[in-house]
Amino acid sequence: MADGDPSIRGEHSSSTHEHPYWRFSIAFYARPGIQELLLKAQEDALDINMMLYALWQAGKGHPVSSDDFVKLNEAIADWRRTILLPIRALRHSLKSRDKGGELYAQAKALELSCEKVQQQIMYTQALHHLKSEVSRDAIDQLALNNLASYVEAMDLSLPTPVAEQLASELRSFVEA
Repeated sequence: MADGDPSIRGEHSSSTHEHPYWRFSIAFYARPGIQELLLKAQEDALDINMMLYALWQAGKGHPVSSDDFVKLNEAIADWRRTILLPIRALRHSLKSRDKGGELYAQAKALELSCEKVQQQIMYTQALHHLKSEVSRDAIDQLALNNLASYVEAMDLSLPTPVAEQLASELRSFVEA
C-alpha cells in the first residue's frame, strides 16, 4: 500500500460502496505499527494485500489454504505485474527526485487506487471461489495459519515475530 497516504491512515471516511475487505484493510493498516510492519514485509517481496487478505479472513473465522492463495495470485498476477508494480516503481523513483512534490503525491494516490482495484479482484474471488467454512481456532492462530498458507503458496518467508505481531494485533482489533 502507498506509504503515508491519509486515506490509509483512516483520515477519510469510507464510502458505502467499498467492500468489507477494503474497509478492514484501511482500519487495520491505521493501527499503530502496522503500516511499518507491512511496508517492511513488502520490501521483502511480500504482497501487503495478500497479507491483509489472510488477516481479514482470519478475523472472520475463515481458513485460507495455500491453494486458495495460488488462485488469488493467478487472479491478480497480470494486474500486479503490468499496472501496480510499475506504478510503485515510479512512485519510488519520484520519492527521491520530487521530494514531497505534486508528482510524487499523484503517483502515491494512483498506486493506492491500483491497490484498491487489486483488492476488488481478490474480494470478487473470495465471493465466488473460496469456502465458507468457519474455523474454531483462535483468531490469532488462524491468522498465523493463513499467513503461513500465503507464504507457502508463494514460496516466500515471513519472519515469525512479524507474523506473531500481526496475529496479535488482529486479535486486539477484532476484540475491540
